Amino acid sequence: MFTVERQSDDAVFSEGDQLLRVRFVTDSIARITCTRGREFFDRPSRIVVARERYAPYELREEPQNYVLSTGSLIVRVDKFSGAMTYCNAAGQLLTREPVGGGRTLTRKAVMRNIFRDGAVIATDQSTDGARAT
Repeated sequence: MFTVERQSDDAVFSEGDQLLRVRFVTDSIARITCTRGREFFDRPSRIVVARERYAPYELREEPQNYVLSTGSLIVRVDKFSGAMTYCNAAGQLLTREPVGGGRTLTRKAVMRNIFRDGAVIATDQSTDGARAT
C-alpha cells in the first residue's frame, strides 16, 4: 500500500523501494516522476519549461485514493496500485492509467551514438524493435 509524504512543494508516494512524485508546475500541469531503488534525479523537464514551481495544491485522503487538486486539475493516486487518474476541476475524466498501475520500471542499457571512421554497424532485434550498434 502506498503512503504519502508532502515534501516542500511535492507529494511523494512510496511503496517499498518504489517512489512516485507529483510536482505541480502550474495549476493545470503536473510533472510525474517515478523511480525504484534510488532517489529522484532533480533535472529540469525537457517537456515543461517553467521558472518556478507551483505550490498551492490541496492533498486529501479518501478510503481508496489520495487526491491532489488545484484550481484546474485533480490527480487521484490509488493507494493500493499507485494507478493515477486525471480529471479537470469539474471532475470530468481526462485520462487514467490501467487499474493495475500501468507503470513498469525495467533497467535498460542506454545507447549513445558515436560515429568513427571504419566503424562496423551490428544490427539486433530487441523488445523495443530493431537496434543498430
